Amino acid sequence: RPTDALNAELSQQVKRSGAFFHGLTASMIESGILNGDPVHLGHMFWAGMHGVIVLHLSDKLGTEIDAKALLMSMLQTLSQGAKGPAYDAAVAQFIDKSFIGANI
Repeated sequence: RPTDALNAELSQQVKRSGAFFHGLTASMIESGILNGDPVHLGHMFWAGMHGVIVLHLSDKLGTEIDAKALLMSMLQTLSQGAKGPAYDAAVAQFIDKSFIGANI
């Protein structure tokens, strides 16, 4: 069982991660890229990305599924339901300038 100090450290890391995703989605909502609640959308994207990354790191995707392609597809699919008026232009820019091209 983790110690109280470990729990406190983990709790801080979870809050920091949540704040990142909530802030990111809040900015996207303010820019007209997405519509919705930034906390809900932040958790949705966080959970989706976490799932793909965990599957990749644990070798559960096999050789036939590309982690980058799956991550991009997952992000596009999730964001379609919250699509704002500036969504299409932002997706094109995101693909060109994002971490998607980096190794995960």
